[in-house]
Amino acid sequence: MVDVNSARSSQFEALGFANGDAIVEHRKAIGGFPTLSDFAKSPGIDFKVFTSVKDILECRPYVPPKPAEQPKDAEKPKDADQPKDAEKPKDADQPKEAPKDAPKDVEKPKDAPADDEEDDEEDDEEDEEEE
Repeated sequence: MVDVNSARSSQFEALGFANGDAIVEHRKAIGGFPTLSDFAKSPGIDFKVFTSVKDILECRPYVPPKPAEQPKDAEKPKDADQPKDAEKPKDADQPKEAPKDAPKDVEKPKDAPADDEEDDEEDDEEDEEEE
């Protein structure tokens, strides 16, 4: 038996139908043949050929072909999970501002000693007091 809703174009041509590709394309376009009668009325079906082979034809429910699957080890593009129209936020490259309540940097007077010089002076003063 040859199911008109799953047969390949070569099977239709082997049965005597002139253009198996056209039958398969029409089947995809209409979502399958509901009955053998609908198949017989389809464009490109020669009724004489249909009559000669109808005893070996059957019409099961149409199941659309699955899209071709990629091999499991196929490399996925790095941005495949990102939407194509996704954009970086406008402020992504801008430095972050400190919160309003954060202490502001206090500038030292120009004549103030460096931090480590102050520590040394304090140590010297403590040494003098101990003597």
